[in-house]
Amino acid sequence: MHGSLKQVWQKKNDLRTSITSQPYNLPLWKAICKLRDDFQSNIIWQIGNGNVNFWMHKWGPNNSSLIYITTISYLDTTLSIKDVVTPSGNWEQNFLFDNLPNNIVE
Repeated sequence: MHGSLKQVWQKKNDLRTSITSQPYNLPLWKAICKLRDDFQSNIIWQIGNGNVNFWMHKWGPNNSSLIYITTISYLDTTLSIKDVVTPSGNWEQNFLFDNLPNNIVE
């Protein structure tokens, strides 16, 4: 889980949610836009240095922030991904199961 194209290209819009086609677009672009959902379902996020906000970044289901699906009322909104990963690079499973719905963690 890594930063979005927005961070890489310094765009003001998040490309994951703003890709659309218009009637005047080329047929190739229209075809690419139709494949958007299939493409997004195959995206693999890379954590990098882990400085991405765990709760606020839009890397959850349907490009949502995990803050909207957490199972707890009070949470640390400054938590980074690196804070919930073990030194060996695995997820802190107990944290995930304690704070997110099971169907998200599994």
